[in-house]
Amino acid sequence: MQADPKLSVSIGMLDSAIDHPRRTQKGYRMINTHFRRQIFSSTSFRLTALATVVLATTATVWPEGKAAKAPPVSIGAAEPFAVFGGTAVTNTDPTLVMGDLGVSPGDVVEGFPPGRVTGTIHAGDATAATAKADIVAAYDDLAGRAPTATIAPQLGGVTLTPGVYASTTGDFRLNGRLVLDAQTDPDALFIFQAGDLTTDRVSSIDLVGGAQTKNVYWQISGSGALGPQSTFYGTAIARNAIAVAAQAVAQGHLFALNNTVGTVGSLPTPSMTIVRLPNEPPTTTTLTSSPNPATSAQPITFTARVAAVSGSVKPTGTVVFKEGSTVLGTAYHDIDTPARLTIKLPPGEHRVVAVFIGGLTFNHEEPIDFAPSTSAPLTQTVTA
Repeated sequence: MQADPKLSVSIGMLDSAIDHPRRTQKGYRMINTHFRRQIFSSTSFRLTALATVVLATTATVWPEGKAAKAPPVSIGAAEPFAVFGGTAVTNTDPTLVMGDLGVSPGDVVEGFPPGRVTGTIHAGDATAATAKADIVAAYDDLAGRAPTATIAPQLGGVTLTPGVYASTTGDFRLNGRLVLDAQTDPDALFIFQAGDLTTDRVSSIDLVGGAQTKNVYWQISGSGALGPQSTFYGTAIARNAIAVAAQAVAQGHLFALNNTVGTVGSLPTPSMTIVRLPNEPPTTTTLTSSPNPATSAQPITFTARVAAVSGSVKPTGTVVFKEGSTVLGTAYHDIDTPARLTIKLPPGEHRVVAVFIGGLTFNHEEPIDFAPSTSAPLTQTVTA
């Protein structure tokens, strides 16, 4: 199975979600082992991508020019739902839904167990109805946005920057690896408008440059199908059905407006079919400089400190220092050492920000994929 560089499954969360069965059941010990292998085998790729994202931009595909920043998308009351079907949610063999599961206006939920749901099941109730209305509104919003680029339907082997993407054939297919590069903008949106969406076996999506799962959307006027052992990121809203094959892993939301979400597991297997909510804990980034003011002959040291919004674990990863759209340089933020950049600047007033673009942080053996964050602008004064 191809490893997924951004799969940030918390082993601690997984253990608590399934009531620690790995301590007594061989099957769940195997699941835990699968995640550890998937995460550790992908670390070198992810660190390389983070280090090169602002230094090797020539590798990025700009289909029809850089898109203007798009307004955010909201799924409202559907936020807690990992899986939502219009008529039913069905399952075969052991699978795991990490989040709520809903159905509306239908009320059919089948196959749980052997499937597991860590959240609450809302089948045809008022909570599901409210969430459904917000999913429909989000679908209409996505469908109504004008494409910024029309690209070939095959997404494998492609790197895309933020934008609204339509297909030359109407459908999208992922066979291989799709890289979504936010270009150091944590709020960057990626929207795909498809007739049908298909991901092939062992296909994957890699988020770099500050791209976040919550900012990737798939508006599907037909149906979606996630292939065996594929990894998927984002919120997929299909007008018809969504099928999730054995050993596929989806991080985000899978919503089927008028039909069924169907998940399939496999037995025996060292890995499990999983649909889970985005798990990128928020961070804050602060920026200072010294000396300030400075002369044009003096080196200036910019220092960025990144902290988790909650908890005691300190994020690690790449920080990009920018003035407007110009990258001044990058540095690494470690547990014990803030990110520092020392440079000289020409005379004038310089508004500089530091952008933490994320990265895997290990709390003992538990990997945490912290969300990106941008500092408040700092005005650096430089005299002649």
